[in-house]
Amino acid sequence: MISSPPGRGGPSPQPSPSTSRAFPFQPPTAVVTAPDSPKTIARGQALLLRGLADDAQDGRIPDDGLVWTSDRDGVLGAGGNLVTSDLSVGTHTISLLATNTQGLTATAAVEVTVTEEPGPSLALSPPGLTFLYDGQAHPPAQNIWVGNVGPGSLAWTASVDDPRISLEPASGTAPTDVAVSVDTSGLAGGTSLVAHVTIEAPGADDSPRVIEVAVRPSQSPFSLSADSVDFGTQVPSGSEPRVVTFTYYGPDSIRLAGAQLAGGAPGDFALSDDDCANATLTFGQSCTFSIAFQPTRHGLRTGYVVVATDDGVDHWYVALTGRRGAACSAPSSAGEPTTLDRRETMVLPWTGRHFRCASPNW
Repeated sequence: MISSPPGRGGPSPQPSPSTSRAFPFQPPTAVVTAPDSPKTIARGQALLLRGLADDAQDGRIPDDGLVWTSDRDGVLGAGGNLVTSDLSVGTHTISLLATNTQGLTATAAVEVTVTEEPGPSLALSPPGLTFLYDGQAHPPAQNIWVGNVGPGSLAWTASVDDPRISLEPASGTAPTDVAVSVDTSGLAGGTSLVAHVTIEAPGADDSPRVIEVAVRPSQSPFSLSADSVDFGTQVPSGSEPRVVTFTYYGPDSIRLAGAQLAGGAPGDFALSDDDCANATLTFGQSCTFSIAFQPTRHGLRTGYVVVATDDGVDHWYVALTGRRGAACSAPSSAGEPTTLDRRETMVLPWTGRHFRCASPNW
């Protein structure tokens, strides 16, 4: 038997199963570069979609391997760059699907919201009108400006809920000035009137809009004996009460809820003897309340009194001010000591040292 030496004419050695290696194909990697974050556009606005994909086997994926889709509108087109202006109104998930030559895929996505195309927008000025009358002549007319702060044209109509108010014109196309007039011949002395002008512009943003029209007598039917009370500088024990009188000169009658304290430091003031609480007044009648200053802290203290009708519609205000006096007495070499507020500092002239008011004498 003749044997062949190894490597000559014999069978070739085979690698063992443990030394064989497999190299499976990998899917590509896709990325959307534009828009690179959620984006909002108007309907009909052009949108640039840009993306790319790389593959371990094929390298950069060509345009025919990139497809754009919308979860609302379906397939949008192909390629690394795509411009579309046909997206429907709503929020879309825009996806880029990348496919390599082995049929493996990858997806990247971005959110795009499409809004309705901007339209006309109703604008009015001023926000309200006030007419004052003296019981003789009608007050002069005032204007409402009707405008459009959006694109396109804006047609409008106006109406009012009181026949004593007239509008000219009552319809038109913005921009327009509407003259508002009031007939006061039927108003008794002291009578007020509140009406509302409604302006509508179908299909426009901020429509309808309402403007309040107030008509009041030029001489107020209400009188306060003081619109402010200054108590000056007081010691902590407080001041003597000050009396404030409220008088009514209007038609019919008025019912008051009474006086209340408010403002920066209402706790430093005290109400008493409030005859205005639940008072009903007719022409020429009055009520009174008293207010005192009882400071709890040093320095300037402020507040105010509110007098209101029981329905909360009308309010009148009395401003209040007062100051708590000095908190310390600085030593003196002769004569009366110097008074200081809390935390105030002075230099003692005979020593050159500083004296600081750290705690009150009271």
